[in-house]
Amino acid sequence: IAYYPHPKSCIYKLNSRKTMEQKNGQSVYEVMTKYAGEVIAEMAGEIFTTRNFIEAFADKHEIIYVELLFAAYKNDRSRVFHRVHSQIGAYLSENQEKLDIKKTRRLMTRNPFGRENEVQEWRKKE
Repeated sequence: IAYYPHPKSCIYKLNSRKTMEQKNGQSVYEVMTKYAGEVIAEMAGEIFTTRNFIEAFADKHEIIYVELLFAAYKNDRSRVFHRVHSQIGAYLSENQEKLDIKKTRRLMTRNPFGRENEVQEWRKKE
């Protein structure tokens, strides 16, 4: 007789959590691969910051942005915005050529929570 764990068992939950974490670890990358180029193309001006990009992305794809935050929250409830935004910034940095953007400088700004922090400034390539 084969034994299959009941969905509420600890083993089942542990295995489900590992699978979810693996999927969520790639979800920001997958979403950015699909939408980043379009968002950058629609942003006004040649210069923008990572924060400007995140605001434009969240405005255009609000539900997807909230889903990214919620997936991160389910895995670890600490600094959800920071973790997702860092992954978005890393995607931009790792895909500059593909996105036709280039890093320019780091700027100190106040984030939406009132904390001073550094953000990357980008220039669209011509």
